[in-house]
Amino acid sequence: MADDPDTPGEWFQFAVAQDPGDGLIGDVALHIYEDNPTEA
Repeated sequence: MADDPDTPGEWFQFAVAQDPGDGLIGDVALHIYEDNPTEA
């Protein structure tokens, strides 16, 4: 997993929370193609 969401060739995971302190309700992963960084 990458530390930056726009790192080509790596996955980035976003946490989804409804309100601060309510805990995690889900997550989303993003992958930027290494050979074509304009597409995810």
